[in-house]
Amino acid sequence: VCDAKAGGAAGDNATDDTVALQKTIDVCHAQHPAGAVVQLAGGTFRITGSLALTSNLTLRVAAGASLFSAFRPTSPNRQNTRCKGLYWRTSPTAILCGTNLTNVAVIGEGMNDSVIDGGGWPWYEAGMAHHNMQGVGPQLFEVAWSRNITLAHLTFQYSPSWTIHPLFSTGVLAHNIYIRNPRFAPNTDGFDPDSCTDVVLRDSIIDTGMYCSVRNRKCQQAVMDWN
Repeated sequence: VCDAKAGGAAGDNATDDTVALQKTIDVCHAQHPAGAVVQLAGGTFRITGSLALTSNLTLRVAAGASLFSAFRPTSPNRQNTRCKGLYWRTSPTAILCGTNLTNVAVIGEGMNDSVIDGGGWPWYEAGMAHHNMQGVGPQLFEVAWSRNITLAHLTFQYSPSWTIHPLFSTGVLAHNIYIRNPRFAPNTDGFDPDSCTDVVLRDSIIDTGMYCSVRNRKCQQAVMDWN
């Protein structure tokens, strides 16, 4: 097991851990190419760009730990060259992304205890205020042309755009996951297996929504309730 903090990540929700986490993933994969395990434990790991996953990798999010994306609409647009955006090539790449991968797992210790947080609130507000900002934020998880993908026992929440998007992939298993986005937020689809085969989604909760105008009183009340 390669511990993210031992690899230089702070996990204090203040330090930008993007570089340290990517380095931990890559070094761990180089040292254990047949089966690398990267663990996030003991805090909130804040990132400002995409993390490119590797083959034969398990990203383990411990109970009480979270990965938080601080990427904002005002941030410089970032395209990770290792997994470029496939649907919206001018939009930022997914927060967790990968292309041509085999045997990838993102595993927690309970759907209410381990969290991948897309930090979507600034994107929701921008989308309600300006129609052209709807759905232009990064997806939370996107892998393409990949095999044997497992997501289990954790929460995916506040995605700026689509939440889980396997594309042109086979052997996708998602179980005991909680996908949670505000019901008023635009384009925050929960689970979108796209041109995939052998996909199983089971024992999970998906609670997302559709766009509503900021002028709509019910929408305004929904924003107040979530805040």
